[in-house]
Amino acid sequence: MFKQFQCICRSLLVLSLLAVPAWAQFEVSPDHFESDQDSKTDSAHQTELQGQIRDLQAQIVSYQTRIQAKSEMVEDARQEAVSAGIQGDGAGTYLEAYRLQQDQLELLQQSMTTQIALARNTIADLETQFTLVAAKTHALQSPYHRKQKAKVLVMARSSRVKVNSQ
Repeated sequence: MFKQFQCICRSLLVLSLLAVPAWAQFEVSPDHFESDQDSKTDSAHQTELQGQIRDLQAQIVSYQTRIQAKSEMVEDARQEAVSAGIQGDGAGTYLEAYRLQQDQLELLQQSMTTQIALARNTIADLETQFTLVAAKTHALQSPYHRKQKAKVLVMARSSRVKVNSQ
């Protein structure tokens, strides 16, 4: 009976020693740490959002540039009509060209104003997404990492050398 008990105890000891690496693996599970993959994905998503915002801002600038260029063309047509009227060269054709340019400017402004408003709304949505991703990334940091960063900051502040200027 005693030999059987000894055999069972040794068997249990050997089996438990075989399970130690698995237990250690369980204790150092990647679930407990911030996932590098998640932070890389979030960083890539933030970069993509910033790129989209820049592209939309560039579109808005191009829309505004087109409106400004057309406004300058209308002003040039107006100046030509005034100049032709002063000289008595028959300002009728110049006035007609001016009115045509002005109508085109109004149409352009209407369409571009709509495009600019859409782009601004999209930018606002993208900025909201960017803020949410940034907040999520910050929230995923474990309290341990935040404490470590705080300790480093405190040590950095205390190690600064004050310079007295005399």
